Amino acid sequence: MLAKLAILALVCAAMLKFDSACWKQADRRARIVYGILMVPVAYLGFLYVANLYSPNLDELIDLVFLEPAKRLVGIIQISSSS
Repeated sequence: MLAKLAILALVCAAMLKFDSACWKQADRRARIVYGILMVPVAYLGFLYVANLYSPNLDELIDLVFLEPAKRLVGIIQISSSS
């Protein structure tokens, strides 16, 4: 876990170093967008360091679309067998 924390700290430090010049010149709106984009980065970084499970995008798609897709397949199979 300490090695993962060191890697995350190194990546964050590099990101802050290279983004600091743009940050100084950015307007308020750009800073807000940058901050909003950093929220998922911080969340995923925490999950990486803590070695926790996080749901992936394909699991979210399955959650939303799996049942309607099964119903559509069932309707198509009933229609084609008639």
